[in-house]
Amino acid sequence: MTKKKFIKYATATKCRIHLEIVHAAVDQLAHQGFFSKEEVLRVTGYDLFEDAIHWDHVRRMIEEQHKTDLMPLAQAFFNRKRKDPSPIDEPGRYLAGGTGKKTAGFAMVSEDNGPLVRWSLEHAKQCIRGKSKAYTSRQAGAVVAGIQGVDPEPALASPDLQH
Repeated sequence: MTKKKFIKYATATKCRIHLEIVHAAVDQLAHQGFFSKEEVLRVTGYDLFEDAIHWDHVRRMIEEQHKTDLMPLAQAFFNRKRKDPSPIDEPGRYLAGGTGKKTAGFAMVSEDNGPLVRWSLEHAKQCIRGKSKAYTSRQAGAVVAGIQGVDPEPALASPDLQH
């Protein structure tokens, strides 16, 4: 694997490859509410350039252009079978972050993904309280609005934790 060259966000917003990837990811988000990095690369034909893609920039472009938040998903989400627990039953199993859970794709923060969002918020509360050392999604404070049944603590609503 080659070392990834750092590019600035402003450069990525003008890069044809990154723009095509954003477009393909948005198409998948519109149809199913989530996208797999692997599938987006396959659809665009850029699967050979996997190491050159700056997914943090892709995520930011989608979030800013479409006024949405994205949650990182682990590969387990895309590999699940019918017999596996659903994201509604075991949401922590499918969110990226923590030990060994690399981001394999993203899901839109929406009512349809409510169980994933609720679990992420509860996990964020535990991290803030010091009960969990695992990584938590950076959207913890931002996703509070619009999700029913979540009672955020004042610490989660602070501007420091939002973006």
